[in-house]
Amino acid sequence: MVLDRNLVALSINDSTCQAGFFLQERYLELSNYRSEYVFPSTVTIMRERTAVCDSYSLKHFPQYTIQHAYRLLGKRASDPEVEEERQRNPIPIHANAEGEVVFELNEEEWSPRDVVKRIARYLIDECQKRMKSPVEQCVLSVPDHLTQEEQDRVKRIVESCGVEVLQVIKESLCIGRYLTSEHCYSEDSVRWEIGAYRSGYGFGKTDFLVVGYPAK
Repeated sequence: MVLDRNLVALSINDSTCQAGFFLQERYLELSNYRSEYVFPSTVTIMRERTAVCDSYSLKHFPQYTIQHAYRLLGKRASDPEVEEERQRNPIPIHANAEGEVVFELNEEEWSPRDVVKRIARYLIDECQKRMKSPVEQCVLSVPDHLTQEEQDRVKRIVESCGVEVLQVIKESLCIGRYLTSEHCYSEDSVRWEIGAYRSGYGFGKTDFLVVGYPAK
């Protein structure tokens, strides 16, 4: 049997994002041509191009890079988080005619929702390229401190990309374990390999990734 399912794992927070996917018999983490597995949660908008989750653009073109949009989801212009971002963000932040907080860049307005959706869409598209099949479902990891309302808001943004969010999981839990325990096969048909790793973001602080292979 092959773990062939159109399912991905997305981890998005204010500073960074990650993704993982099934490919044949393996669960893999998304990486780019720089061999980066963790990407900045940013969108860089220049007149000639737009770069999403790109560390090079963040480093060299910070004046065109929207950062910390995730933090401002659902916030009002008078909220302290918005004022803090005004102080440290090189891109102007204000309230539009509808009262929604927006970033203003190149004479365009970008809401936090627009930015987070672009990030989610990028992760999904990159996974699809490697899977060579459409992504239909995902498991979403969010920061532990989000309220239920905030979790639901992020879930709706991801689902607006055309995928079903099967479950929202807090960062401190292991998405790899959820994927294999809920969406693979019974113990007698799968050989399990458990690997421990440590990180300060993404799928967990100290975590266990459980990957199933067909039993021989």
